[in-house]
Amino acid sequence: GEISRTYIFLTSDNGWMRGEHRIPAEKYVPYEESIRVPLMVRGPGVAEGVTLDQVVGLVDLDPTLLELAGAASTSVARSDGRSLAPLLHLKKGEKAPWRESMLIEHFGGGAPFRVRGYFGLRSKRATYVEYATGEKEYYDLVKDPYQMDNMASRLDAATLAGLRARVASLKHCKGPACRAVEGTTHLPAR
Repeated sequence: GEISRTYIFLTSDNGWMRGEHRIPAEKYVPYEESIRVPLMVRGPGVAEGVTLDQVVGLVDLDPTLLELAGAASTSVARSDGRSLAPLLHLKKGEKAPWRESMLIEHFGGGAPFRVRGYFGLRSKRATYVEYATGEKEYYDLVKDPYQMDNMASRLDAATLAGLRARVASLKHCKGPACRAVEGTTHLPAR
């Protein structure tokens, strides 16, 4: 009877590049092949065969596991991530309030290919990245799912300012400030 009260999570911390974007071997880059990894969950109340498209990250696993284990809500509340428990129990067609974008980051280094440090945002529709060098990348993932056309230089000043402000707020946030739900994307599809 253990399986009837056991959650099983299958995921990865990153994807490994094998020539995509002319990168021979690396894992720290802000491209879909590296940052978008599968997450599959089985457990009590998790609907079979339901696929969700919310933007989630590894930062969400800690509060999820704590909540599912029955930890005190104060432990869950201190996390920068959000518990996935409300999403895990959605039925097909149901919706739940969730964040529109989340922080992606790398502090530089890596081997064998030296990846520049960056901070950025990933939403369902777009990716925005600011490198430590000052360079920027912006991809419309609907029109350009393979991230081949960097549109950062074509963003208008207001959009760029909104993106930069959102990245700045997430770089240093703690706890609830990291879990904003509405109006957080600033990632328009062009």
